Amino acid sequence: MHNFALSMLVTDDRYPAVQHWVDEHHLGQRLVYFRIPPRVRAREEDVHRLALRHKLDVHDNMSATIARWLEAELTARANVVCCETAEQFMREQRAITVAGQIKGNQRHEKDDRFRINDRSRYVLGWSNESKIAVLDRQRLEVEARARDVGSSLAEMTQRRSSSNAVAEAVARLETRSFRDIDWLGVAATISEL
Repeated sequence: MHNFALSMLVTDDRYPAVQHWVDEHHLGQRLVYFRIPPRVRAREEDVHRLALRHKLDVHDNMSATIARWLEAELTARANVVCCETAEQFMREQRAITVAGQIKGNQRHEKDDRFRINDRSRYVLGWSNESKIAVLDRQRLEVEARARDVGSSLAEMTQRRSSSNAVAEAVARLETRSFRDIDWLGVAATISEL
C-alpha cells in the first residue's frame, strides 16, 4: 500500500490543469496520480474476512466522490489475506505475512530494503506525529555523526599539516651536504687557523 498511499488523487474537474502542469514541468522525481471520475461504481468483490482491507479506514472528511473511489480501490488492492502462518500463506490466493511477504496469484514479493517496522517510512494513518518524532530523532543522530566526522576531519587536517611540515624540513635537509651542517669541522678549522 506504500506506493499507492504516495499517489495523488485528482478529481475530474481538476484533471486538465494537473495533467498540463505535470506535462510542462520536469519533476525530478516519480509522480503517480489517479484521475477520479465524477461517478464511481462500487466494485462487487468478495472481501476475505481476514483481508487487509478490513484494517484500513477511509477518513470521513473528504469529498464523497473521492471517498467512494478510494473505497473501491482499497477493496480491489487490499483484498489480501493477513496470514499468521506459512501454511495459511501458501493456501491463500492473495496474501501477506507479518514479515511483509506478499503473494498475488503466482507472483511473490518481499522488499527488505527497509525494516517493516521503520516508522520513518509509514505513510498511512490519521496522525503523522510518531513519524515526525522518528525523523526528528534520526536528524539528531545524523547531526551528531556530522559533528563527530567534522572533529575527526579537523584532527586529520592538523595531523596532515604537521606531517607536511616535517616532510618539508626533511626535504630541505636532503638538499644540503654534511659539510653545511658540520659545525665541529668548522670549529677545528678555526682552531687551526
